[in-house]
Amino acid sequence: MIGVLASGRGGGGFSGSGGGDGEGCLGSSFIFCLLYEIALAFLVMSIEGCNEAAARILSEALENDDRSHDEIAGALGHDGPWLGKIARGERRVRLCDFLALADILGFDPIEAIRKIRKAR
Repeated sequence: MIGVLASGRGGGGFSGSGGGDGEGCLGSSFIFCLLYEIALAFLVMSIEGCNEAAARILSEALENDDRSHDEIAGALGHDGPWLGKIARGERRVRLCDFLALADILGFDPIEAIRKIRKAR
């Protein structure tokens, strides 16, 4: 199910899925906790300044990757300019695209969301 949310197409996507042990976030599963954290963060991202923080995180991850913007964006069905606009903060990133980009670029989306929340 997480792969569907991340890629928007049912394949690939976020690799952080897994079962929970019933402990933690409100006594629910790992997946519930993960989705809760992500949903909360993206509600916060509508506040001014949070989109810029997300753009900085993605920009840094892109700088550390040897692939072109076209190659990375192409994996999501987009083109390089689409990704460039997100990295410059000119375009907001959708949740499913953020998760997929985290998976492709190899950064922890939960840690990134925590940084975004602190930036507001």
